[in-house]
Amino acid sequence: MRAVFLLAAAAVAAAMAVPVDEKSWKTPATPELLSVQKTLLKLFWRVQDFNTYTEQVEVGKSYTLEEDIDSYKSKEYVKDFLIAYKKGMLPRGDIFSVFYEPHRKQMIKLFDLFYFAKDYETLYKVACWARDRVNEYMFVYALSVAVYHRADMRGIVLPPFYEIFPQKFVDSEVVFKAYHEYMNHKNTPDYTVSIPVSNYTEFWYQHDLEQRVAYFSEDLGISMHNKFIQLEYPFWMDAKKYSLTLDRKGELYYWIYDQLLARYDLERFANWLPETEPIDFVDHIVKTGYVPHVGYMNGVDFPVRPEHMKMEDLEDMTVEDVLDYERRIREAIDLGYFFDRDGTKISLKDDKGIDWVGRLIHGFPDVPTSYYGNLTTYAFALVSHIVDPLHKLGAAPGLLEHAETAPRDPAFYSLHKSVNRLFIKYKEHLTPYKREDLVFPGVKVESVEVDNKLVTYFEDFEFDLYSVFTGTYESDKNVNIKYRVPRLNHKPFNYKFEVSSDKEQDVIVRVFLGPKYDVYGKELTLNEKRTKMIEMDKFKYSLTSGKTVVTRSSEDAFLTYKDEWSTKSMIEKVEEAIEGKTTLYKEETYHCGFPERLLLPRGRKGGMPFSLFVMVSPYESTATESKTFSFGYCSAYDRVYPDVKPFGYPFDRKISEYDFNTPNIFFKDVIIFHKTLEEINRA
Repeated sequence: MRAVFLLAAAAVAAAMAVPVDEKSWKTPATPELLSVQKTLLKLFWRVQDFNTYTEQVEVGKSYTLEEDIDSYKSKEYVKDFLIAYKKGMLPRGDIFSVFYEPHRKQMIKLFDLFYFAKDYETLYKVACWARDRVNEYMFVYALSVAVYHRADMRGIVLPPFYEIFPQKFVDSEVVFKAYHEYMNHKNTPDYTVSIPVSNYTEFWYQHDLEQRVAYFSEDLGISMHNKFIQLEYPFWMDAKKYSLTLDRKGELYYWIYDQLLARYDLERFANWLPETEPIDFVDHIVKTGYVPHVGYMNGVDFPVRPEHMKMEDLEDMTVEDVLDYERRIREAIDLGYFFDRDGTKISLKDDKGIDWVGRLIHGFPDVPTSYYGNLTTYAFALVSHIVDPLHKLGAAPGLLEHAETAPRDPAFYSLHKSVNRLFIKYKEHLTPYKREDLVFPGVKVESVEVDNKLVTYFEDFEFDLYSVFTGTYESDKNVNIKYRVPRLNHKPFNYKFEVSSDKEQDVIVRVFLGPKYDVYGKELTLNEKRTKMIEMDKFKYSLTSGKTVVTRSSEDAFLTYKDEWSTKSMIEKVEEAIEGKTTLYKEETYHCGFPERLLLPRGRKGGMPFSLFVMVSPYESTATESKTFSFGYCSAYDRVYPDVKPFGYPFDRKISEYDFNTPNIFFKDVIIFHKTLEEINRA
């Protein structure tokens, strides 16, 4: 998440991994920021109903866009929205999809109001006005993206999306039970009940092999990870229009999903499943079926996709479009260049080549040509609408059309696997790393130790289903109807690296983890496993002359974040801070992050072998360092990413065993065990 409020006792541990040689920093949240946080939380409260907060309703009723047109950076954005609004926009209660062009065009006009409001006062007024007048899904999406990208919103936390729209994450039978509990106990003081889900962690009871890894694909943390990325890098957002610059956006977008794919495949290996198969658009077939068991807030279920369904053309895009875009991108990769709209030749062979490939594949609006289309968006739309491609049956949009639900569908990973083949093809054109590209003269990694046994386990997680019901926060704050679901976690562990150096110098330590064997028990060569390595950590460190012992906790990993606060607890903590009963701290982070508890892939009861890789390389940076120095994924607008090496270095190119036999590189075999929570508690 972009930024989080942190209690003083947990300020360092919660959201941002600080390099070990840099001091953490904390800034108390100002009364103004706390007030903004409180009002925004109210705007998101039970959005399926009309606003129950009288003060916000009154602000909305008294606000007139035409009379306040000078409070926006351009009058044209207000005029464009009013034309669309008076013509008729998507009604409240209907299903919104950002992939559907008419919906997207309306949403962008609403977003422009939120984004181009000159100050927060204007943003608040127009948000109160829009809260009860536009489609609730569209409202939440547009306001969320605006909060992510407005400079004056840094430090503001969005409520967990699984609490805003719980029906998207909770089995329909659980929603029914929750409503029954609420109706029977809404007047019971301090009533709390937890409704469990069926235990899909015991995979051997499942007939569908894909359900073996449902605990990962349906994990709320994975859903939020994907949602945060899509809020940070909306495929429709024109960087020039919104005056946004992001260093290495195309490459970063590729790397995020490359890592998610590798992480997913490690879960498959742990459960004796082969790696993900890509979807072949030539055959037009999606092999994997999926039954979501979840739905929308209006009661409509997500459509079921049977196995081996054939993709059909949609109203505004075809399967051939996807094949054409893929072919054109392949040709550009093979040629090593492409032409922009003005005929200027842009090389793909320099350091920015992978960034351009990423922008071409994902079709960001800042790509200087439309010849390569929007491959990723089109591919996802085709599969998402496969059940009812021409809307003849009135089927709802599929899971893949919503960032927060897309990872639940196994096809999500197959689609990204298909797209990822283009990046792999590009990487195969690059010159493999030589020994001199990897060696660090004068530096040697003497040893690597992990001081605790690596253990994964399942634990129960609960979240509030308050949005299923109606009413104010004040009326229901003591009634807690919760959903309980098992999720993967791991015991904390520490690394210890002993490094010798011939002088004092700053370095970067890179830590990767990958499979030692494939699913069939064959030991993988280094070149085979390089595309399956996940980056566990990367941090800057200052070595002394001689030997240095570097220690690092798993909780400090640069790409991870802790659990979000629930909406109710967030409101409570903010109110206490406003009243002066406690102090909340604003800590800026520059990444969305990956759930810290999913840092380790699931082990096996008897242990599963993995390869741990550690590399110490020179610290090279073009960035201006500051207290907010981080190697994270997100919120890097208007700053240069602090590491000049390609993402995935040194596994981003073909390699040989000899080249990796350098003193500054160390491989260590480790074993990850999986235990029950009872076994861990007994130990």
